[in-house]
Amino acid sequence: MQETMTIRQHAETGARWAAVALGISIPVSTAMDNVLVGLVIAFWAAGGAYARFFDTVRRNAVVVPVLLVVGLYGVGALYSAGSVQEIWGSLSKGAVLLLIPVMIPLFRDPAVREHAITGFLLVSVVIVALSFGIWTGHWEAGKLFKGNPLDPVVFKYHITQNVLMAFAAFLFALRARDAETLKTRALMALGFVLAAFNAVIMVPGRTGQLVLIVLTVYALFCWARRGGRVAGAIAIAAVLAAGFLMPSSALYRGAAKVIQEYREWTPGEAKITESIKQRLDFYRTSLEIVKESPVYGVGTGGFARAYTAKVMTPDSIRTDNPHNEYLMVASQFGLVGLGVWLFLFWRQWNVAGRLPLPRERMMARGLVIAVLTASLVSSTLMDHTEGLFFAWMSAVSFAPLPPEPSGEIA
Repeated sequence: MQETMTIRQHAETGARWAAVALGISIPVSTAMDNVLVGLVIAFWAAGGAYARFFDTVRRNAVVVPVLLVVGLYGVGALYSAGSVQEIWGSLSKGAVLLLIPVMIPLFRDPAVREHAITGFLLVSVVIVALSFGIWTGHWEAGKLFKGNPLDPVVFKYHITQNVLMAFAAFLFALRARDAETLKTRALMALGFVLAAFNAVIMVPGRTGQLVLIVLTVYALFCWARRGGRVAGAIAIAAVLAAGFLMPSSALYRGAAKVIQEYREWTPGEAKITESIKQRLDFYRTSLEIVKESPVYGVGTGGFARAYTAKVMTPDSIRTDNPHNEYLMVASQFGLVGLGVWLFLFWRQWNVAGRLPLPRERMMARGLVIAVLTASLVSSTLMDHTEGLFFAWMSAVSFAPLPPEPSGEIA
């Protein structure tokens, strides 16, 4: 019996630290992500934690909506117009959400959550430093780094890096707010400025820039101290002003490109190098798919074939990604599925108010805001890194959630 308990304890410890390590791996390496996810699941099974899975479902109010969304993918596979490969690929994206109930028990210890967030912030600082070296020409892109001075990304492409840096900036701001010493507050504030500078000035990822702006507005709106609101507003205004006033900055170049391509857009005539025109065509055609299958959609993994059947000319661009998660969900699962998907985020926002600490409540709601904002201009949960980050950060954010009040239905 004692030996069995020891094996179980070691397995739980291994799962816990593999989950913590994911926060470091997600911004860096897809291959390492897969290894760590495998370790989490293997240790989870070896430790017998699966036997307590339904207890997590019963105790944590965000788990049932997660399972409903995963169920969409399973049901959608039964009537999908996609190939077996397309169905399986989409199913795997939805299955990532199952990591939320698996990892929630692993993050119940506040010290473990602190280690996880600290690890993510530390690797974010390393990424900013490396990105700065690429931006200034001190480090050349090679097998290790992806970017160049005009697009100084490090391990991920610019949409992904900027979304992650935007959320890192938000977390730094929360830590600066709650810092107990002036030195710690200054370090956290510096972390915010560096991450924000990377997203706004250095890397041309408009999705992350939008997320950063919305998260900053949310943080300032919730800020409890007037002086903190003023200081935060000045900081973000300075970063944005620098971006708009510097023609070489990522923000300036991105805004100018959006305006120019929108003015030149003609439906059905997008060229492969013109991302804004592409997205406008993607949105228009995706809405046609939703209009034709408004209730249940075209099924799991059926978007690519439905889109190909709808394009206007043989020269039009085919895609399996409309760069809008709302349209992706509505196309595959109809308005019913979109309602279930939005229910997950509504539930997360709602129950975040029951988290014990103000910083925990803001972090959880900030995650909801970040994903919903990014989903306006990208298929957020369809992408490996963003989808896995959402699952991991959801587990970290909602692990301290108190059990459901008696009589409330999850």
